[in-house]
Amino acid sequence: GTKRLGIAVTDTAEKMALPLASVSVRSEDEGVEAVRRVAEERKVREIVLGLPLGHRGGETQMGAQVRAFADKLRARVSVPVTLSDERFTTKLAEAPMMEAGMSAKKRRGLVDAGAAALLLQAVLDSKRLQTPE
Repeated sequence: GTKRLGIAVTDTAEKMALPLASVSVRSEDEGVEAVRRVAEERKVREIVLGLPLGHRGGETQMGAQVRAFADKLRARVSVPVTLSDERFTTKLAEAPMMEAGMSAKKRRGLVDAGAAALLLQAVLDSKRLQTPE
């Protein structure tokens, strides 16, 4: 089967996260290559991956797979690859789409990029709070 990766980027000021794409991949290696290619094309300075934790913050089987994905990606890129808690980002991204009456089929292609943007925005906001201007 295929899996989808949501990809988001920041504006040039690194203040706002923007959904970029949902990419369908058939293997982990294909996913690593897709992320590497976007990172190279966009000249990113850091890659943030969503880490799926359990509701109470514990490690999950999918979390272990994301950690392995991150290790493979680190071997292919020269920028830092960090992990960030992605709990509830998909539900938060999907809620306004559902409220607008969007079909599940239409949501499928948008929700992953939307969730990626929410995750990236949380990381940007956290960094801004840690760094006085």
